Amino acid sequence: MHAADRARHEVHRIPDLEEVSGLLPGSANVHRPGPRGQSTSGVVCPHLWKNRQSARNLAAFLGCSTQPIMYHFPNLDTLRDLAYQRADAFHSEYILAGGDLLEIGMRYIRFAEEEPHLFRFLFQSGRFSGLRLEDLIKAPEAADLLTVVSAEEGLTMERAALYFEPLAALVHGYASLIAINGMRYDPAAIRESLTLIEEGIKKGKKSNDQTVSKE
Repeated sequence: MHAADRARHEVHRIPDLEEVSGLLPGSANVHRPGPRGQSTSGVVCPHLWKNRQSARNLAAFLGCSTQPIMYHFPNLDTLRDLAYQRADAFHSEYILAGGDLLEIGMRYIRFAEEEPHLFRFLFQSGRFSGLRLEDLIKAPEAADLLTVVSAEEGLTMERAALYFEPLAALVHGYASLIAINGMRYDPAAIRESLTLIEEGIKKGKKSNDQTVSKE
């Protein structure tokens, strides 16, 4: 094949779906979170996940024409939805590796430090508009988290959701300040705060249970 023909072939090739989706979080091409701004996903995010991203810019990043992109994804919203699903699964896998509730919270915050692009894409793209925190906690996607809370604290799933809600608000607040506002990540101070808050919640729960039993 002549050089000119080979160049035309490369420009107009149609990569398969795996080649496109391989750039999304959770794929073999995306490293687990590392130092801020150094992971593969931290490089890919600006190209794939800006709300106003165009097929032309994405094609330039992939090294092909716009035709392959539009062939697989006639509507870029479909690609963004796939990116979101992969990012959400990647995030869940990362934080649930913590095991117990405190470590899950620490990993949630650390994820925001190590993957700020991904964090903002997941939680600052308007997908939760009109929802309450309670709705998010009781959503099917949070079932694994509530299962950890239920097992760790000996609670029903309904009580586990009530127990978890203030902790979720605190952890997400820390993570948002780090990912969005660049607050310094201080794991020792954060761990102390989470421990104190959880101890306070446990004391409140114990006091409430004693009051209920007396009635």
